[in-house]
Amino acid sequence: MNAVGPATANRAAVDRRTFNGGPPWIHPLAVDGIAIRLYIQLMALDQESATKTIAATIADECLAVRVRLLNRVISGVYDQALRPLGITAGQMNVLVVVAKGGAVAPGEIARVLHMEKSTLSRNLERMRRQGWVEVVPGEAGRGLVATIVPAGGALLREALPRWEEAQVRVRELLGADGADDLARIAGRLWSQAPAG
Repeated sequence: MNAVGPATANRAAVDRRTFNGGPPWIHPLAVDGIAIRLYIQLMALDQESATKTIAATIADECLAVRVRLLNRVISGVYDQALRPLGITAGQMNVLVVVAKGGAVAPGEIARVLHMEKSTLSRNLERMRRQGWVEVVPGEAGRGLVATIVPAGGALLREALPRWEEAQVRVRELLGADGADDLARIAGRLWSQAPAG
């Protein structure tokens, strides 16, 4: 019986990998794992290339990224306009819902604004401390409701010209068609999407 040396054993192992589903471009006579190491390196390069391609696709096409960008830019315009009054755009939206509704349960505010309840609770508490709203028991003591107080109404009236300036600025940024498209899309989603 012929003895089988290490080099022959290595060749046999590579041959089996090559002809049992391994990559066909590995030479069947490669020894000492050189071809295997080359294959692993090429696979790593291929995975890196695939990762970069995927990242480029998402960066170029992802709608979520663009919506977040719009949110940051547009909210920033309103926040900057309202900052001298000590209120944020998000708090202003809450104040508007409360002013329109009279006595509004926090759950209803969250539903209308598609806002997380924890975020709403923090905003309501800040607004209560500022003296813009009250949070009191509802009718027959069932749950809590938020109501606007005179200082909150005065704040809304004072904020109106600043809000109007922000509206003009945002329409300039988006263009008239873009602003109209955004309003239409938001209106459709507002009526369809479940509250967060």
